[in-house]
Amino acid sequence: MRCFTILLSCGWLLFTPPATPDANNVEYDQPLSGWQHVGSYDSAKACEDVKSMVVQAMIASRDRGDKGAHLNLLKYLSGRCVPTDALGFKIK
Repeated sequence: MRCFTILLSCGWLLFTPPATPDANNVEYDQPLSGWQHVGSYDSAKACEDVKSMVVQAMIASRDRGDKGAHLNLLKYLSGRCVPTDALGFKIK
């Protein structure tokens, strides 16, 4: 119950889509329930700012020859910042 309470206290959640089974691409068409929760933020701006910083770091890493960063870059580029109230959580 503690995690659920913490989840509700945050205003925005960052989700990234899952990788395809062969890990060569991203499954953009999966429902949000199948995406990975990667961060919780107090505002949409904070969520988008972190997403942008992660993408920039991954681009820099990829430019240095880190081939494993490509899939993660795709995931974060497609990531979504979602308000917690849009997920249908109810506080009793």
